[in-house]
Amino acid sequence: AAIAGVERLPAPSRVVAGAPAEWDGPCERLAARWGSAAPLVSKTLKYYWRTKRGRFGLLVNGPVLPFLLLMMAPDRRAPLLHFFIGVGLMAVAGFAATFAVAINSFGFDGPGFRRYFLLPVPAAAVIRAASLVPLAIGALALPVVFAACLLLARVPVDARMAAMLAANGVGGLCFFHALALWTSILAPSRTDGEVRFGNDYSLAANLAGNGGLLAGLFGSQFLGLAAGARVLQFWWVAPVFMTAAAAFYLITLRAAPAVLLRRREQILAVVERDLGGSRLRL
Repeated sequence: AAIAGVERLPAPSRVVAGAPAEWDGPCERLAARWGSAAPLVSKTLKYYWRTKRGRFGLLVNGPVLPFLLLMMAPDRRAPLLHFFIGVGLMAVAGFAATFAVAINSFGFDGPGFRRYFLLPVPAAAVIRAASLVPLAIGALALPVVFAACLLLARVPVDARMAAMLAANGVGGLCFFHALALWTSILAPSRTDGEVRFGNDYSLAANLAGNGGLLAGLFGSQFLGLAAGARVLQFWWVAPVFMTAAAAFYLITLRAAPAVLLRRREQILAVVERDLGGSRLRL
């Protein structure tokens, strides 16, 4: 009789302490146009806006790039130096603000990564939400950095130079975000949203993120110092790079969902590891 009475009692609910749920915030409103993938897009937006690591990239890494041109004095021996620095800045401008999260998109999910495959959405929707959101955020930075490069070039900018700047901006945006998607799938690491002085990314993620930024910033300077104005004769290489990078990104969007499904157990084994009690709260 006692057992029968206990079985009739309502099951107690577990109350988990945390931030109050928000169903109509700015991130949800921005993601509303994505249809069934809107919750995934909203989640990705929150990683960039609500976590310290994401906000640091948006508010520090991105805006600081144009100031590099302001801080450098003109060099009479290399009058085009500021222009070539601008070429490198444009190549990484769309990636600098988002790379801290983009190169390890699934490392922030922890055990929640398994929920992607319980939702009534295809793996392609997960990939698009993880990649198109930082791509769109990075694209917003390109016009600002482009204008700064034109104003601070210290030399008259002709049509060839403007085309090089614009093409490198779009090409770098597509190339680095495609690379970041592959590092997220093939070389993930468990992390949280805190800003740390240490490094919790994988080797591949470090090469794509930090290595890519350094290569973009300094590679163009070395090229400009070595070849000077002769580089302008090959301005058409920048549009070719832009086209190839855009194709690389589109191919990545099509191929990545199948790879994600094949590697989901390996990714889960990595991102589900405990970080000493730290948890990411959105």
